[in-house]
Amino acid sequence: MGFWKGKSGLEKKLIVSVIVFVLISIGLLVATIVLAVKYNQSDDEPDVCESAQCLIAASNLQSSLNLSADPCEDFYEYACGGWIRDNIISPDRSRWSQFDVTRKRLVDNLRVLLDAEYGDIYPTIISDATKYYKQCTDLDKRDLDELKALVNDWPLIDNNPAIPNFLWWQEVARLNREHGFSFILSNYVYLDAKNTAIYSIYYIIELNGQVDAPSLGVGRAQLVNPDTDKNKPIIQAYKVFIKKSAQLLGTINEATIDADINNIVDFEAEMAKFTAEASARRNRTELYGDKIDLQTFVTTYSIPLLQIEQDVFAGYETIDGSTGLIVYDRDYFRQLADLLTRTNARDVKIIQNYLRWRTVRSLGTHTSKAFRDIEFEFNKAVTGVEEPKALWEECVDLVNNRLPFAVGRVYVDNNFPEEAKQDMDVLIDELNKAFTELLDDNKWMEKETKDKAREKLKEMLRAIAYPDFIKIDSELTDYYSGLTLNFDNSFLTTIKDNNLWSTKKSLTMLKKDNKDRSTLEWSTGPAIVNAFFSPNINRITFPAGILQSPFYTYKLPMALNLGGIGMVIGHEITHSFDDSGAQYDKLGNLYNWWDEVTQQKFNERVQCFIDQYSSYNDSNVGMNINGKTTIGENIADNGGLRQAFKALENYSGSKQLLPGSMKNFTSEQLFFLSFANVWCTNIRDEALRDQIETDPHSPGKYRVWGSVSNSESFAKAFNCKPKTNMNPESKDKCILW
Repeated sequence: MGFWKGKSGLEKKLIVSVIVFVLISIGLLVATIVLAVKYNQSDDEPDVCESAQCLIAASNLQSSLNLSADPCEDFYEYACGGWIRDNIISPDRSRWSQFDVTRKRLVDNLRVLLDAEYGDIYPTIISDATKYYKQCTDLDKRDLDELKALVNDWPLIDNNPAIPNFLWWQEVARLNREHGFSFILSNYVYLDAKNTAIYSIYYIIELNGQVDAPSLGVGRAQLVNPDTDKNKPIIQAYKVFIKKSAQLLGTINEATIDADINNIVDFEAEMAKFTAEASARRNRTELYGDKIDLQTFVTTYSIPLLQIEQDVFAGYETIDGSTGLIVYDRDYFRQLADLLTRTNARDVKIIQNYLRWRTVRSLGTHTSKAFRDIEFEFNKAVTGVEEPKALWEECVDLVNNRLPFAVGRVYVDNNFPEEAKQDMDVLIDELNKAFTELLDDNKWMEKETKDKAREKLKEMLRAIAYPDFIKIDSELTDYYSGLTLNFDNSFLTTIKDNNLWSTKKSLTMLKKDNKDRSTLEWSTGPAIVNAFFSPNINRITFPAGILQSPFYTYKLPMALNLGGIGMVIGHEITHSFDDSGAQYDKLGNLYNWWDEVTQQKFNERVQCFIDQYSSYNDSNVGMNINGKTTIGENIADNGGLRQAFKALENYSGSKQLLPGSMKNFTSEQLFFLSFANVWCTNIRDEALRDQIETDPHSPGKYRVWGSVSNSESFAKAFNCKPKTNMNPESKDKCILW
């Protein structure tokens, strides 16, 4: 204090000024240091996401890796080796993949929702869904008596004679009208592919695994080639399935039963041989066939289709000889009448036995445990599964499939974050932008066709998470108007009532106008782990069920979401421009909008993918991938991956990394790891054989191999040397979109 008292007023002012100056200088120095540190961090220190979601994602990705593998030689093993090691297939599954993990999580959530009681919180249809589920799991509601009554005249049992006054076409019409079954012939009402403003009758043959028909009793490949080493045991198991079903429903004649069953299978095999194989059905323009009236069909093909349609649509729509229809797979119909005539001349009971068997096959699964046990034995031969699924899980799937919008309502209310719907809109915008930029860089298309491709992309509709109407009680109730289910009855009666309502809802669409394709009903419910492209309306669909890990997590680093759901978005966009989708215009009409020069170059590039994937041989089952059958999905995978990576390049926000040891991976590397992780799969040999032979999707391993080996961006991200397995020479890489 003495020091300060001894100073003059001027000295005091000078001292204070100096102190203030020093303090300001120190402050400026600290600010400069902070800014410098911050600047250096943005340049040198990575932005690491430390959120709970990122910690989980890092742990999941890290545990999936096999770091002893070389990513440039086998990226699938590098990205999925740890996951495959740690995720064994449970006895009740034929495979276990990331899709299956996600589906199991969804089914577990739905089980809780369907076990609950809702009172008057929701519309009545929600309570019906819970009662439907409980009835399905109630073994006392599942007996064989009602099924026995439905097929008590089956010539295969009880020494029954041939059914008197039996007309195959009357039975086909009845089963189609009452159940939607498509035996021998399949018809359905949908948009006219060449004029999507109206609904028409489509008449097609039944073909395994196609969007336009349910299934044969067994796979087409097995029926057409029954004597191969892999197909013979499946055909034998199919015959045993028929025999044991007959034994459950009545007594059998041991002296004749095997010959009768052989006749059933031989008849079905003849039909299968007449059908177009899956790869041929990708030419939608050729498959569309003729648009003719019913009387012309009857005259041309000698099949009483007019009478069939009048029976099917009775009370719903007036049908006469002038009613138009679209004929798919004309070669089948050219041979069908002769097959039916020859078969009846040989033994009138063959077609009767076949139609009764298909009825038993379709409805028996909803009856007793005894029937489901013999059904499981057949499935075991096809897929290698060791135990049947739990009944509760089958029932969750059944109710979700049969009341998809009712179940979807409670699912999105309780399990879906609304912010994800808005986020998906943004992501789709980014993928559209990426596709447009890649299209601009495209050197093989003529300008006119390229402009039309831009128009088609611009007109593409999007359906995200769920249709809005399910959130409005009155509209959800209206949708299920006319569906009356009495759960005091047997479970099979509930199934029959549900079938009749569904077929009526479909059949009464005939001749209705489609003035606004954006209002068309979703083809699936929200609670499903999948995504879709609908060529007839040029729409991509992403149900709520797929908007979860590992495909998508809100606020996860962009590289991970783009590698997951971003690639899926690009995949579905690309379906609009694959070998099949490209045959439809911007409004979904089957119309050739390609110039000849571009079409030829397109075909050449498509052939590159066919050759590439056909060269992949799976040593576990000794089979090559069918590059023709899988071409559409392979094109979509490759296009989706390129577009999603382009979107990552365009992203202007922080390209966050994952914490822990995953911090060593760049944003670009995380993108490709996220992509590959989606396809991590364990699969039984039987199921793998079946997939390679019948499925339009390549097995997960080859989806990863094919896509990354065509990607220069992947090779750069992982510093792959030229001519490694995952980085072939540029001339050997296949690029379309």
